[in-house]
Amino acid sequence: MPVRLRTYGSTERAGERALAGRVLAEHVLTRPFAPPGERRVTSLDFPGAPKVTATRPAPPAYDVIASVPEGATALRGVAARGRVPITFGLMHTDSNHHVNSLVYLRVFEEAALRRFVAIGRGATLLGRTLDIAYRKPCFAGQTMRVVQQAFESEGRLGMAAVLVEEATRRTRRRSRRRSHTRMSG
Repeated sequence: MPVRLRTYGSTERAGERALAGRVLAEHVLTRPFAPPGERRVTSLDFPGAPKVTATRPAPPAYDVIASVPEGATALRGVAARGRVPITFGLMHTDSNHHVNSLVYLRVFEEAALRRFVAIGRGATLLGRTLDIAYRKPCFAGQTMRVVQQAFESEGRLGMAAVLVEEATRRTRRRSRRRSHTRMSG
């Protein structure tokens, strides 16, 4: 007879369904291989397709998303440029070599945990909310850095951050912001 082992104890609610989280996502549809001027999708052309409307609320400004929220306390003064560069490879991308949107979430979360450890707050944060806005895609072969500001709001840690292009001697240009995020526990 097989022996069943558990890594956790039983609970009175074992097997009961529980809400793990909610996601609100906005999808932007484009035709990447269409000629310029025809790439934006303004209607869906298949039977039963929902109508595309322009009634959505305006998104928050990028800088609002990547800033310390009102009422929160910034930790350790000014925003810090991450010490670890991030170089994206083909494993991070789709067929167009755009970095997959889920990769950005992991990059920001890992950068936040490194920053929390560096300022003595530990790495036990569980991100409960995350706002992210993509300004411009990243591609395979690009090296980026996270510029971040840790904060505390109502007893919970958070991080406001932007992903910036790593300046090289060849480019010598100002860091261009690619995506903006705010995460809190």
